[in-house]
Amino acid sequence: ANGNLRNIDTLRFWPMRDVLLQKYRLPKELAEQLADLLDSMLQLDPAERATAKEALRHPFFAEIATSPAPHLSPSARRRLRRRRSRLSASIDHPVHATVDGDGMHDDAEGFARFGVGAMIRIPGRSNIRVVRLLGEGGFSTVWEAKSNGRSCALKVQKSDGRYYDVALDEARMLMMSASHPGVLEMVDAPFIIEGHYCLMLPVCGANLLSLNASFGYQGLPIPVVRRLGKEMLQAVAHIHGRGVIHTDLKLENILLPSGLGWLSRFMPKD
Repeated sequence: ANGNLRNIDTLRFWPMRDVLLQKYRLPKELAEQLADLLDSMLQLDPAERATAKEALRHPFFAEIATSPAPHLSPSARRRLRRRRSRLSASIDHPVHATVDGDGMHDDAEGFARFGVGAMIRIPGRSNIRVVRLLGEGGFSTVWEAKSNGRSCALKVQKSDGRYYDVALDEARMLMMSASHPGVLEMVDAPFIIEGHYCLMLPVCGANLLSLNASFGYQGLPIPVVRRLGKEMLQAVAHIHGRGVIHTDLKLENILLPSGLGWLSRFMPKD
């Protein structure tokens, strides 16, 4: 209440380089290199702050090769353009779906709650069967669902009308940011169910917070930091180039692909 810190009597300036040396015990050269990168990205003055594109040129990432863009045949590119055109047209005019029986209800806060196995019927499209709750945030719940045997993450916005525009903006931003492997892309058109705006997204694996937990919250191995850091910066540079600014970048919102893949060789042994 009086502005004093509860459990800290004195504060001292702890330079980033020293944090990396003393807490994380990095070699001196590596600590100085990483501190230089982080300091450039944390400048308070936007004019002095490194952009994602500029940060990618930092020597810290020099050892990580840039992944080549996936090759698509001309016919595949045409199909992709048609699909994205259809998705874009559906954002502002989503169809209305129904749920069989009493398979869905709103809780006291306006979050959608589905019964396991609830069947969602969308006009002109395949039915969707709800499998399980994956998670929830301040504005929505996310459910694993299946359509035609394929899994998707069904993000269901709260039914309160105030959140409709939030969902609409998210769908528009997803379309603007599409065509990059580091950015989520809708797997099918949005729809509305009993006042809830719904997005169909790919099912991903763990998030960066849970990955950090696997290492006891003591930091990730440097090869993992280099590769994930570069991939995240590439994704951020891409959306910046599309005129989109991500305002909620945090560990929980950085999703990893399903399966550990190349990460498996760095994971702690049980």
